[in-house]
Amino acid sequence: MALFLCGALAAMYVGVLYAPPILLKIRAKTQRQLLLQRFVCATLASVLSPLVCFIILPVGSSSKLNLMGIRSDYLMQATLYPLLLTALLYLGPLFVELLELIDGEQGAANDHGFMASLIFLGQDVVAWRNYVVAPLSEEIVFRACMIPLLLCGGYSPTAAILISPTFFSLAHVHRFWELVHHERYTPKRAAFVVVAQLGYTIVFGCYAAFLYVRTGHLIAAVVPHIFCNIMGFPDLVRACQNRVLAVVHIVGLVAFMALAAPLSSPALYNNDVLDCKCWQGFCGASSSSKP
Repeated sequence: MALFLCGALAAMYVGVLYAPPILLKIRAKTQRQLLLQRFVCATLASVLSPLVCFIILPVGSSSKLNLMGIRSDYLMQATLYPLLLTALLYLGPLFVELLELIDGEQGAANDHGFMASLIFLGQDVVAWRNYVVAPLSEEIVFRACMIPLLLCGGYSPTAAILISPTFFSLAHVHRFWELVHHERYTPKRAAFVVVAQLGYTIVFGCYAAFLYVRTGHLIAAVVPHIFCNIMGFPDLVRACQNRVLAVVHIVGLVAFMALAAPLSSPALYNNDVLDCKCWQGFCGASSSSKP
């Protein structure tokens, strides 16, 4: 049942994006109109999915919010520590941007520059999709809704971390149709892009789910999602061609691996908050320490 519900939420999230042109016969004439339509649809999915969870999750109302990672306690830790941890994976690109900023160059202001992304956010509807709407709506549906359903369905935290990204990844398959029909990609090129995206989304989905389960905070998955979308995929080719940059990349990766467990330790964020049995009153003395 938990898997079925997760699949239904993923199908709803994707399906609602195509509701205006297919069901309501409302067709966007420009990319801006299309994205604005999808903003409304993604918002709708982000509201309907938690409502489904509120009805189904076998715990009290206040416990449901906590189980879904909607908490106000330990908020600063849940925002800063996952962001710091994620930034270590991008130590190389951040190092390059810092050098360009010091040198006064504008090289970062192209596709995925961090400073450029912040500037474009106020002007570009695509930036709003990538850096605001998509991270928020996807984390609400695929982390805050699916992981509690899996946990209360009897799956272990590790299983939930590994299972939920599958639905997250498959929800991106619809991009093939858009690439071919809207962006005029050849089917072969579109398939390559989608397969690469599936691999990336599975890896990132596991990471976001790991942060969510360990911290018990939705914001701990949202902030790294926004940061990763801003930074884009690290330029590993450039890193291989520059010895200093390669060393910085390696230092960041080693630091990430060393700090992943300590910075995501449940003790930093109120331990056991994502234990469904605890919220049902079956976890023993530890449950009495919860807010």
